Amino acid sequence: MKDLETLLCFLGIEVAYSLKGSLVSQSKYITNILEQSRLYDNRATYTSLELNVKYAPSNDVLLPYPTLYHTLVENLVYLTIIRPDIIYVVHVVSQFVVSLTTSHWIIVLRIIR
Repeated sequence: MKDLETLLCFLGIEVAYSLKGSLVSQSKYITNILEQSRLYDNRATYTSLELNVKYAPSNDVLLPYPTLYHTLVENLVYLTIIRPDIIYVVHVVSQFVVSLTTSHWIIVLRIIR
């Protein structure tokens, strides 16, 4: 085994060291997600999903180009490594990858905010 010195970044996860311990973050990865979704200066939301709403497949207008939706959901799934607080909401939106509508797109944008 070979020592490759101090770990600074691995698979998009950044590691910072101090006297108190190590800090793990994905700030560059989150910035990349914000750039992909074109959400630059938006206000944060307090909850990732609207309260007391049941999400199900709907008869809304289907998204014509779902590629960006798929990419953002994949990025959010990877982000749950560091952010376990979004696991449930990412699970909810990942159920609609096949027949996604504009309402599902709005939910993904809310999670990213």
